[in-house]
Amino acid sequence: MGRRQGTSTLQYAIGLIFCFSLGTFFIWIQLPGVDTDSTQAPVGPTPGQVHIDPWRDRAEPEPDEAHHAHEQDQFEEVDEHVQAGNGCVYAGPKPGFLGGCATDCRPYPSLAEALNVCAGSRSCGGVTASASKRAFELRQNPIVRHSQTAEMSYVKQQSKECHNLPEPPPPAVHGAWQNPIGVDLDTLGSFVDNQPTIFISIAAYRDPMCHITIANALRWAAHPSRLVFGVVQQNAEGDEPCLYTKAPCDKDPGQLLCKYRKNIRVDEVPAIQARGPTFGRHRADQLYNGEYYALQIDAHMYFVDKWDEQCIRQFEAAGNDYAIMSTYPSEAKGNVKDGVSRVGTTPGICKSAFLGDGLIRHGAAGEFYPDTKIVGAGDQPVLQPWWAAGLSFSRGHKVARVPNDCCTPMTFNGEEFSMAFRQWTHGYDHYTFRTTVALHPYTRRKKPPLFWENGNRFPGDAEKSGRRLQEMFGMRPMQPGMEFDRTDMEKYGLGSRRPLSKFLRVFGVDFSKRTVRDHCRGVQNCHMHRALVKFMRPDMKGIDYERVPDDIGKQW
Repeated sequence: MGRRQGTSTLQYAIGLIFCFSLGTFFIWIQLPGVDTDSTQAPVGPTPGQVHIDPWRDRAEPEPDEAHHAHEQDQFEEVDEHVQAGNGCVYAGPKPGFLGGCATDCRPYPSLAEALNVCAGSRSCGGVTASASKRAFELRQNPIVRHSQTAEMSYVKQQSKECHNLPEPPPPAVHGAWQNPIGVDLDTLGSFVDNQPTIFISIAAYRDPMCHITIANALRWAAHPSRLVFGVVQQNAEGDEPCLYTKAPCDKDPGQLLCKYRKNIRVDEVPAIQARGPTFGRHRADQLYNGEYYALQIDAHMYFVDKWDEQCIRQFEAAGNDYAIMSTYPSEAKGNVKDGVSRVGTTPGICKSAFLGDGLIRHGAAGEFYPDTKIVGAGDQPVLQPWWAAGLSFSRGHKVARVPNDCCTPMTFNGEEFSMAFRQWTHGYDHYTFRTTVALHPYTRRKKPPLFWENGNRFPGDAEKSGRRLQEMFGMRPMQPGMEFDRTDMEKYGLGSRRPLSKFLRVFGVDFSKRTVRDHCRGVQNCHMHRALVKFMRPDMKGIDYERVPDDIGKQW
């Protein structure tokens, strides 16, 4: 009896489970966005399909990918070329994957379709096929990397049909300036109306805010006549120029960009020939003409009232002619209006890490209130180990002595740490601003295109530039056998005033382990500043690190 009751209960439970499963299925097929038409290409990942995490640099296969790879015919490396419908030629298949999604990472169900779409896309460097040969993705980087799951790739070759022929940029526009022979660069500096001049370098890539930024700097400067702009405009047809005005200058000469037109030097480069931030910043440095101070900024900035005087007061308060004040500026939205900033903190760069490409990149700048017991209640800036490219103020001799590298195209991750190494070994010290002088619109509703859209025009540039930096600084290379541009390595390399090895020991950078010490506590409590500033040289030209103990970091 008991057994029959038990069996009846079991059958009842099985029935409930079946009904629930059946009902769930009918509800599922009616949900919005659920596609039950098997004739259409899948949008989401399916077993055997390449699953993409947008924050990763490569495809991550589904768990059963390797299983499918054994079930089906394996790819074989063939030294041949395949061709898309429009004549674009690809080398492959080659074992490995291509990094970075060229579009939205959506896989295509056939190789032919993926090759044809890639052929018409400037941002596509090739196609990576999953090991199961059921998903084909458009990838951005044409460098084949090792795959653990038998992925194979087809690399787009450079041709007119592939829409990726590189074109040489026009010659850089040079100012009249050349470093004087036999003259101490520390003595450089021009004046206008008894005011020290400020050279403002801007590398703008298709940025509609470029002209707004220039006008904003002029509007809120206490002495706009002393500002001299070096602008590298990298625009495509239809983009707003950096000298845009609402009315022609002959109709309304009182507009700021008309009134100070002679103060704005412009180097125009077609956007399709632009090759990244350091490419633009290097060309901007060529427009320097012996100005007393130098300010490097992004093409989208908002300034506070009398920002020029504030920068100079803070610089002078550092008591260090080799000071470089830089940071990732605070968010502009909701924080600045009519030249008045609501930000009471200062952002410091203190946390960095090695990335997968073997280069160093900084984390977000942490906002903090400087300790007035250590740095006083005035304008003195706060020491930090690192440097930021988007907002940097120094004496003009920094540009003359340590210009941006000529030969690191398509570099992003390596831009800031490499300049920090070079500047520091030339004797310069890095500070964050004491108070806000400019703000950055991180949350723009409509962001401009980025230089990455040219990635396929210059295949391998980023990797070769990274290799150049690793060679320059003695870092462990990620791709030891890779050839790279060795032009002017000495000119754009390390300085001779301080050894890089001292920086690595003091600030805890380990090339072999690829680790970087976190300095946020020491920067934000100003203990790093207190520990190091006591070693300032008597001539006020940088900290004397020969006297600084290697383990001084224990003090912060």
